[in-house]
Amino acid sequence: MIEILKKDIKALDFILEILSNERSSINVYDLKNAGHLNIKSKKEHEKIDISIAEENEFRRYISIIEKFKCGKSYIPKPFDGIENAFISSNPRTFQLYQQGGFKKIYKELKEKKKQNKIDLEKSKIDLKLAKETLKEFPKTKWFARIGFTLAVILAIKELVLLFFKDKII
Repeated sequence: MIEILKKDIKALDFILEILSNERSSINVYDLKNAGHLNIKSKKEHEKIDISIAEENEFRRYISIIEKFKCGKSYIPKPFDGIENAFISSNPRTFQLYQQGGFKKIYKELKEKKKQNKIDLEKSKIDLKLAKETLKEFPKTKWFARIGFTLAVILAIKELVLLFFKDKII
């Protein structure tokens, strides 16, 4: 599962904004020109070389966009470089952008992760308490049996005293 990192939010929201407002597709160079990928050229007049790390980052963005179904990617086959790959908009792109984009999704995922952590801790405590209860159950059961026996004996004594009070004295 691909996780959204805090540093990804600006780039992903930028992708949504471009796809929602300006045009129907975005590529790795659009992200580079906007400063969301650090692609450095060897010389100014040369074509920009994309490092493996930057290519992987763009692929990660593609995967996240597709995971949330807010865009469609095109990676040419046979693969001839990430330069020819792009992300295009779909009907959900604008909807997600209007609802707060990846900033909102990141916040919701963070809250969900926090809630899951709390639930896990709660489950651990519940399990510990259940084990202690099972461990104490036999002792409690014997105390209940002894108490019941004493109550029956005392009830019989009271009945005997009630019915035979004149005869015993």
